[in-house]
Amino acid sequence: MPLDHTLQTAIVGAGLMGEWHARYASRCGAQIVSVVDPDASRAQALAAKFPRATAYSTLAACLDQSDARVAHVCAPTNQHFALCSQALEAGLHTLVEKPAASDALLTERLLTLARDGDRCFGVSLQLRFQDGFRDLLRRRESLGDPIRVEFRAATAGGEGLDQAGRRQLSWEILPHPLSVFAALFGATAWEADWHVDRADDQELELLAEIDGTRWAILLSLRERPRSLKLEWRGSEGRADIDFYHGYGAVHRGANTRSDKLGRPFIEPAATWPAEPSVEKQPTLDCPHSYRSFTRRLTAGRPRSPQKKFLASLGSPTPSATRLLPKRLIWVKSLIAVTSSDLLSTL
Repeated sequence: MPLDHTLQTAIVGAGLMGEWHARYASRCGAQIVSVVDPDASRAQALAAKFPRATAYSTLAACLDQSDARVAHVCAPTNQHFALCSQALEAGLHTLVEKPAASDALLTERLLTLARDGDRCFGVSLQLRFQDGFRDLLRRRESLGDPIRVEFRAATAGGEGLDQAGRRQLSWEILPHPLSVFAALFGATAWEADWHVDRADDQELELLAEIDGTRWAILLSLRERPRSLKLEWRGSEGRADIDFYHGYGAVHRGANTRSDKLGRPFIEPAATWPAEPSVEKQPTLDCPHSYRSFTRRLTAGRPRSPQKKFLASLGSPTPSATRLLPKRLIWVKSLIAVTSSDLLSTL
């Protein structure tokens, strides 16, 4: 049934992502009533930005005292399962930052809790909702057969981390490109025989080839400037999607003299409007997934995704992992084994 009340929302985790969740949930019509964080000053600082919000140091206190009906879990990954299960068992619809939990079995347990309680459970993977990418989804047939599809990310997030922390960061970014490939190619994305070409504390590179199409995922902690891009190369055109700045450009492959003469002017024009925002917009400043989650609630569609979409949430079914060589289980489960376990098998 559709919700017949305002989406009273609790933000669990008052860090950077918690702040963005609170901002965009509010813009999408939610009422922020609770902010939970063990750091009392941080919880109070975020709660102060919303007139009806109260700060709590624990989720248990929030559930006991507030009227929240929706939870946004923005805490560290190792806390996701405990916080999400606590929220779902209390009857709250729950949206969590990726990945859903620290392994595939825990992810399935969260989905079971959501289905048994008729609650909506989602994972925030914003890239597939961005306008430039959605435009590619609509127009990809006009680009002919795909020849190469490459996702490339360069992040400064590893600065200050030790070697183990940098390795872990690369693997925790991985749900983003896999969710993009899943949106483009469906189940083929996680059934593909991905090959780990490089995995160290500076670079992560995954390659696959499906029906003559070369797929690549390149994640770098060294490359500068920071970027988050998708390149689609087809037999009749190409697309360049810049997730970091929120735009995309689709180029048809007309092989004419006028096309050759005009391309140096047309291509910069396609990206110029986004340039002023380079230093003003956060990497994942994208309310689209929050809006989609809100629509599911208000439209009375609390059903959580089917198991075959678990890869987009952050973990696949156990049966899916059995199809893979041991060293590639991490590619599918994202965090189903520790990064050290994976790297020891390379």
